[in-house]
This record gives sequence, structure tokens and C-alpha cells, in this order.
Amino acid sequence: MAGILSIMELCKSLGLVRLIGAGTAYLLMTLIFGSLNAFNDRAVAHIASLAITRALLRKPEIPLLDDATSELNFESQIQVADAMRKVAKGGTMIHVTHRVGVMKGVDVVFVMERGRVVESGQYEELIASGGKLRDMIGEIVSQA
Repeated sequence: MAGILSIMELCKSLGLVRLIGAGTAYLLMTLIFGSLNAFNDRAVAHIASLAITRALLRKPEIPLLDDATSELNFESQIQVADAMRKVAKGGTMIHVTHRVGVMKGVDVVFVMERGRVVESGQYEELIASGGKLRDMIGEIVSQA
């Protein structure tokens, strides 16, 4: 199990202490024992952030996060994605996402369509190449 200091450091980097506004002891008990019942009256984003924190504290060999930030607002998505990159630094993390903002700064982006990889590379390269990722971003922008 992760030490108290590493738990608090991860919580701070994910913005949980600020988001939840809970006392440190209460936050630690929730993370350690997994009881989220006390947060039912809180936004889904806070619960999602807690779930991500609990998963990362287990230090899996290769974390696989499937749209882990989908319930978060844009600002929280970026903050959590940055924290996840810090945790995974020097290792591998697979993050399946539809959120373009979370893709920036990753080593490799794989763009899939109908279950097949149609593009792969660094985010900036894929945008510059004018391929599928750029088309997808264009669709998102035009719908906004």
C-alpha cells in the first residue's frame, strides 16, 4: 500500500484536496478503504477523480484507463491527465479516450476506427499530417 505522503502528493497533483474540500484524515480513509458513500452529494467528477487516484495508488505494472476522465470538466481532465503522466513517467500507461485535450503530451497516440488502428504517432505530427485525428478535431470544433 502506498505511504501517507505519496497518497497526499498524488491527491494534491490531481486537485482532490481542493475539489473535495474534505479534511485530510477523511480523504485518506476514503482512499484507503474505498468508501465513496459520503460523497454521493458531490459532483460525479469528484468521485471519478477519487477512483482514478485509487487505481494509480495500486501502482499497476501497466495501468489501462478506459475513458477515465470522461465525467470530468475540461479543466479537471487536463489536471488529471497531467497527474497521470507524472505517475506513469518512465513507465507505460494506456489511456483510451475520446477527449482531445488529454492526448497532448503523450508519447504515442493511436487513432482507431471500426476497431482498427488507422493512424499512430505523436499528437503534433498527426495534427500536422492532416489525417484522421485532424479530421476528428475539425468535426468537434465545427459542432461547438
